[in-house]
Amino acid sequence: MNEYTRSLPDCYQYLILDGITLRAKGVTGVKKRLVLCAYGITPQGQRELISFRQGTSESEVQWEAFLRDLYDRDLRGGALSMVSTDGCPGLHRALDTAYPYVPRQRCWAHKIRNVAAKLPRKHQESCLAEAKTIYQAPTRREAVIRFRQWANQWWNVAPRAVKCIEDNLDEPNYLSWAAPNNTGRRCAPPTPSNGPSERYGGVPVP
Repeated sequence: MNEYTRSLPDCYQYLILDGITLRAKGVTGVKKRLVLCAYGITPQGQRELISFRQGTSESEVQWEAFLRDLYDRDLRGGALSMVSTDGCPGLHRALDTAYPYVPRQRCWAHKIRNVAAKLPRKHQESCLAEAKTIYQAPTRREAVIRFRQWANQWWNVAPRAVKCIEDNLDEPNYLSWAAPNNTGRRCAPPTPSNGPSERYGGVPVP
């Protein structure tokens, strides 16, 4: 049995799902390829790339097939406390079928990148540094207070950046999850920044 079909331990506390775009060199040149990825965070805070598969879109159908494969490989979600996503509609509809009772949270790493895209370059460093303190707050109440302070400071400079965070404040669990490292601070869980080139289940992936 190879690493792509092996049984998975049902021990992960957090599941991070993301569709990433990679550049792949083919016969006719370099082309972009979409890869659906799943990362698991163990109770000890260790991140593992547990599955990935090339897709053509982030549709409900393709995400559901991907999640069904995880489920069939024994990742039943018995230990899952949270699923982190970038808010992809197709993925969320697929989760309604595969892991309907596991709470979800929009990934703050994706959110911060979206905020950065809406900022003038000269303001990015200072504005993002202050925005990150929102999800690092020790309580939801404090996170809301920090957001309001940040929003008041930056609204006149970058209203689109402020609205980027404001639009999701009422989502369940948006500011309600502690970090996987058990520090009690809200923070973005590790994200698949390097994609499938990382180690897969402890085995290097080509």
